[in-house]
Amino acid sequence: MGKEKAETPASTPKKAAKGATPKKQGEKADKKKKEIVIIPPIPDDVVRWWTDNGSGPTRKGDRRWETLEHNGVLFAPPYDAHHVKMKYDGEPIELNIEAEEIATYYAMCFERAPFKRQVFQDNFFADFRKALTPELRRQITDLTLCDFKPINDWWKASVAAKKAMPKEEKKKILEANKVLCAPYQFCMVDGHKQKVSNFRVEPPTLFQGRGEHPLAGKLKKRIRPEDVTINIGEEATVPKAPEGHRWAEVIHNHDVTWLAMWKDEIMNHHKYVMLAANSTFRGQSDFLKFEAARCLHVRPRRPAPSDWIRVAVWASGGAFFCSC
Repeated sequence: MGKEKAETPASTPKKAAKGATPKKQGEKADKKKKEIVIIPPIPDDVVRWWTDNGSGPTRKGDRRWETLEHNGVLFAPPYDAHHVKMKYDGEPIELNIEAEEIATYYAMCFERAPFKRQVFQDNFFADFRKALTPELRRQITDLTLCDFKPINDWWKASVAAKKAMPKEEKKKILEANKVLCAPYQFCMVDGHKQKVSNFRVEPPTLFQGRGEHPLAGKLKKRIRPEDVTINIGEEATVPKAPEGHRWAEVIHNHDVTWLAMWKDEIMNHHKYVMLAANSTFRGQSDFLKFEAARCLHVRPRRPAPSDWIRVAVWASGGAFFCSC
């Protein structure tokens, strides 16, 4: 005879805890629903330019500020030579400091996609030979005979050593970096503290590019104070350039919002130090874009803050008239 299946007891309703009274149908819970805060409270130190008492947003070409104070830019640390020799045709060669720096940037790119492209190799070798001494330039003429693996091994070992550092030592380095960056993180615009976005100057490296970029592999040279133009208020103290250097120029242009500028020699355009996304200038720029979209009945990509609804309609540069 087959075994009979054990009967499972019917599910019984759970007993209420002692002392608890069952809730009647339709009875509202005592707990209040948490209010969803869409817009966080605005700190007191923020310039409320969008309110009725504010001056309203400014546009390109307007006088953007009256007073401007900042501490300049933070330059990349100087190159620290490691004196690891490369090999040419199997023979170890000690490079001069300038060539060793470029060779180190090249050895750091072994596992990157642009490294496999021929244009990257050609551009690197052209700039590498320019940095060599005349004696080494006569000796090193073929990239296929160059062996940068000893430098690559040194770089991998240094990266592994940094990862293996104790937490206390990493914390000390992090705190020292915070102290170094602190003077450059904020500026004063019309007496109000504003956060600076990109106060660091890009360190030198080999240009990577996107896709089959014809300039991939070229050296992005070190930016020095002599390449940087400072924009600051007339009454403000001009930040000191590093010892032994001077700024390219110090100007007082009230019609622009950048703090410093230098030229990118590879892409042949200028790079600017601007204020952060939560600054007055960036907020005004975003506001004018949303106002233009609202007046043209275009749905914005993200909702504008509700506080901006109280602001009068500002036509973007007078390009159109809004009667909404």
